[in-house]
Amino acid sequence: MMPATSEAESRVQAEVDTCWKRIGVGGDKSCSQLESYIHCRNCPVYRTAARTLLDARGLDPGSSDRDSRSPLEPAATRAHNANLPTHSILVFSVAAEDFGVPTHSCIEVVEPRLIHSLPHRRSSAVLGLANVRGSLMICVSLPALLRGPQRDPPRKTASARLLVIGSEGCTVALPVDAVQGVSRYDAAALQPLPLTLAKAHTRHTTGVVMLQQRAVGVLDVERLSRTISHNLA
Repeated sequence: MMPATSEAESRVQAEVDTCWKRIGVGGDKSCSQLESYIHCRNCPVYRTAARTLLDARGLDPGSSDRDSRSPLEPAATRAHNANLPTHSILVFSVAAEDFGVPTHSCIEVVEPRLIHSLPHRRSSAVLGLANVRGSLMICVSLPALLRGPQRDPPRKTASARLLVIGSEGCTVALPVDAVQGVSRYDAAALQPLPLTLAKAHTRHTTGVVMLQQRAVGVLDVERLSRTISHNLA
């Protein structure tokens, strides 16, 4: 059972700017930072508010005694979220196709960067390295990876964004044409992939969901990461 809210904690809760409820994922999603952070929990404003509330409650953020639910999420919000679809993905477009990446695998969306080629590449889908916030990240052509082995390497074309994703210790950047934002769906809405797709496509995609009359291929980031790591070994 949660402990009763103290007067000091109530005062702090009233002072904290819960912007994520107004303009973030819990509001109208008009916050200009959502494109970069993808979800409010990745935003420093959200993390600072969490620490402020935890300090007011007198708990260490790493303590196992605290409730596992977010201190920023009141009971009414939790009840509302319980009725939402169970899966959350970031939807983006590349090479005239729509894809979705589970939001827990998304790190950030950044402006395009200069990509430096790698010598002796084992996979033609690996475009090279790009500097993202001081870290060198592997850039991968998602269309080339999903099409399977090709005789000619993919051409480096201009992209609108770099989508940085990570899983199993492998962080990569995908050049994409557009980022539509976060969408949710229920597991029952996931449909099998068409049999006409290439084997590499089906191996790295868990299925298709219909979102706003668009077919969105849901990527399996763990399998993508393993394939990329294997080709870089």
